[in-house]
Amino acid sequence: MNLITTGQVAQFTEQEVTLQARITNFIETPVCDDAKHISLTLSDCEGDVQALIWADKPAAYMLMSLNVDEHPALEVTGRIAVLNGKLTLRLNNVYVISAAHITNSARLMPQSWIPSAAANAWRKLIAFIDELESTSLRDFLNAVLMDESIGKQFVNSRASGENHRKFQGGLLVHSMEVADLVGSIAELLNMPTQDKEISQIAGLLHDLGKVQTVGISNPRPMPPKLFSHEAQSLLLLATHLKRLRDSSQEEAWILTHLLERLATDKSSLKSCFIGEDIVRYADYLSAANDMAKSGTSFLGMCGYATLHPNKSLMQVSKPGDEIRLERVS
Repeated sequence: MNLITTGQVAQFTEQEVTLQARITNFIETPVCDDAKHISLTLSDCEGDVQALIWADKPAAYMLMSLNVDEHPALEVTGRIAVLNGKLTLRLNNVYVISAAHITNSARLMPQSWIPSAAANAWRKLIAFIDELESTSLRDFLNAVLMDESIGKQFVNSRASGENHRKFQGGLLVHSMEVADLVGSIAELLNMPTQDKEISQIAGLLHDLGKVQTVGISNPRPMPPKLFSHEAQSLLLLATHLKRLRDSSQEEAWILTHLLERLATDKSSLKSCFIGEDIVRYADYLSAANDMAKSGTSFLGMCGYATLHPNKSLMQVSKPGDEIRLERVS
């Protein structure tokens, strides 16, 4: 049986399929006095599909027992049919799934959860997870993104309230850029794959605690003057790091050390693992790039004088103006 996404539904009309998605809508509808059916919307990263099941089926009882407000992730099987002119998945079986049974949990984030400003970063995140060579690191990241206290908030939070990427989705944009920069530097330095992947994941999650101290909008979930985002990152990841240690102690130790160093020490002078240095520099570069620290911006902030090729002195009209050279009389 084919495992498909919502974007592939039209290709499998009148066929039995398996789909992994989240419930984003749930309606119980009476059909007649003695019968009713459940209609639900199943959503993933590519869109939505309508699904239908008779309420007297065993799978329907399981659906009715779920807290649909939490948008649980499901694996469903059924036949795709055309009902009332609309493609509909007629369900046979329904299973609640966990991160352990998902190849890429970012794919289960409904499109409606992704801010438009973060759409490109989110696609990069999907590709990043797919390309991880370490199964244990992939399982770790899947579990983090499936965590109800992390996943949706990570995708929607701002990177800061006043400085860089202070828009909804900015945290994912910044975090993915840091992970990309870490990967590029690691390739340049010919680092081992394990070191590269651990460093990239640390770059991706180094500001995770900002889901608590910055959040989606003001007022912030937690006051940043009382709680540091670095400490919150470790608290949010504690359970997941423990699970990683059970499957791969070596990777867990390196990643935990790296995250602790990033959280407790602002200097890389005493670093024991080069990944720490790379993540720090990538973080600085990403933030500086967004804050427009370009040569043009620099020249626009200050007056300057230089010699024109014809030896006549030229200068900016005044500090802060658009750069416009004028001949000095």
